[in-house]
This record gives sequence, structure tokens and C-alpha cells, in this order.
Amino acid sequence: MASSSPALAIRPKAASSPDGAQNLFIFKSADVDITVTYKGSILKGRVSSHALCLASPAWHKFVYPPWSPIADQKEETGPDLQGDSKATIAAIDFKDDNGEALLLLLRVAHLKFADVPSKLSYEQFLNVAILCDEYDCVNLVKPWLSKWFAYKHGAENYGAYQEGDYLFIAWVFGRQKTFNDLAKMMLLDVRVTEENQSECLTHWGAKFSHLIPQGLTENFLKIRSETVTKVLEFYSRILYVSEDQRCLKGLGQCDVIQYGLSARQLDRSRLFDSRGDALRYNGSIHDLGMYIQPYPSPTLHIHRACDRIGVEIQRTVMQIMRAIPHPVLPVHRQHFTKELLRLTE
Repeated sequence: MASSSPALAIRPKAASSPDGAQNLFIFKSADVDITVTYKGSILKGRVSSHALCLASPAWHKFVYPPWSPIADQKEETGPDLQGDSKATIAAIDFKDDNGEALLLLLRVAHLKFADVPSKLSYEQFLNVAILCDEYDCVNLVKPWLSKWFAYKHGAENYGAYQEGDYLFIAWVFGRQKTFNDLAKMMLLDVRVTEENQSECLTHWGAKFSHLIPQGLTENFLKIRSETVTKVLEFYSRILYVSEDQRCLKGLGQCDVIQYGLSARQLDRSRLFDSRGDALRYNGSIHDLGMYIQPYPSPTLHIHRACDRIGVEIQRTVMQIMRAIPHPVLPVHRQHFTKELLRLTE
């Protein structure tokens, strides 16, 4: 998060930049010094306060702090004073922000559109999203969003999808369908640990991103717990399902084989103890639904009626899966309604 210094502050000398990166942050009609972190180095730059005010309401408050006399006059005389008023601060500290993402936003703000890339790597896209969210300037990059989203980031960093960073990108830039699809995928893959049942993990055990919108992680855990309970309760009755199914041709060996196959799959699943009580399950909903699958019967070369037990198991599990509620909450849908209105202004 950036911070501003009053106009009376002594202006520091610009840091040397042997690679020429210093000039990247110096723009025309500049009247405000900035300090940035760019590729590991602390650099000085100068920007236009007028450009900052037009680009971001947060930056506007840096340039004209609410407590400054100019800000009070602006409220009385209207926004036209903005273009003729000198900035009330001398410097803004952007060192905590990602320098590459900040440079992109500053270029757009200063109308240097030719220097804005049409493709962003996943990491660049995420950092731009973080700053757009922090400084409330999504509209600033609206003309480039379709091209940035068109670039396929999956092969580059699949973990971004699993851990929730790409979910955050979709959240910031109002891509509701992408957000909904990713949220459902993440729900089905959520895992927990024996030690901490309230922490979401990805399929391979990585922690979820801290950028995931509030309320979504909690809903993941709630829906996962309810679904796991339903599936385990059904699995506990599989042997009774097998007992109720009889060979249509009256072959006793089919009944024994089907019952035995059901019992063997149930035992191999390691979901229950020796007394038949369900053990604590830490895996994903998706994996749990695959534990018990339709199985070929040695009698199928005689007739196909005896595969109905496995098919019935799969059918019931699929019914439970189809009934899983979507994890996106009304508050999330309201956010996208507001973003849509803002992006279409």
C-alpha cells in the first residue's frame, strides 16, 4: 500500500540506475516524486498528479488528502479545480507494490498505450489485479482485459487455478462465469488434514490463496462436510444394496460373486473401521465419489443382468454429486452485478 508525503517535505535525491530503469518511471508533466521497487531495486520517479487523480480515486486521495485545504476547496468549487491545482504532496511511496504491475498502470494513466502489453504472464496478471483491486482502478485497464484473458495461463501455472489466485483475477475483473467454474472445480478438489479440518488444501496439499474472496472458503468446507457425510452414509449401506439384488436368472453363484465384489471394494476403500463405522475422511469430494466403481462380473459372459449392483452404486453417487449446491454465495453474485455496471460505464 502506497503512502504520501506532504509538499513541505524535503525531496530526496534520485537513486542511480545503471540499467536505465530509472527513466521508466519518469513521465511528462510530472509534479510528484514517487519511490518504487522495480526488479529488486529501489528507484525514484516522477508522475503527473493530474493523471493519478483521473486514474484512481485512491491515488486522488494521495494527491489531495481529505484534510488538505485544497481538498476542502475542491468540494466547494467542483472537480474543475483539479486540473489547475498543484498537488498538496511532494512524494508518494509505492515501494510495497509490485513494480512491474505499477509501471503498467502508470503507463495507462499517462496515456502511453503503446507500451502496454497485449499479453501478460499469470504472475503479471495477478499483480495487476492486486493493484487494480487495491487502488480501485479496474476501469483503467478495461480495453486490454479481453486480450489478457484470451491468453491461456493454465499450462504456465496450473496451481493458480487450484489454489485460487486465478479465481481472484476473475473476481477483480468481473469475469463471473470463469469465477463460478473455478469455484465449483475447487470445491470438488478441496482436501483437509487430520490436524486441521478447517483449512482448505488443494489436490496436492498446497494451501489456498489468501486472496480468495471472503466467505467462499468457509462455504467450501461446509458443503464438503455435508457431501462427504451423505456419500459415506450411502457407502455404509452398499452390502445391504447387494443383498437386495438377486440374479435375474436365478444363478446362486452370481449373488455370491456380486456380494463378494461389493464387500471387497468396500474393504479396500479403507473408509470404515472393522465395526463398520466411518473413519474421518480428509480427501476430496471428487475422489470419494470414485472409491466404489461398477465392476465386471465373471458371470457377464453368461448374461449382463448381474452388473446392476455396480451400476446402481454409481447412479446413487452421481445423484448425490449432482445435488451439490454451488459454493458461490449471494454476496459474491452481487459483487459481479456491481462490477458489470462499473465496466460498462
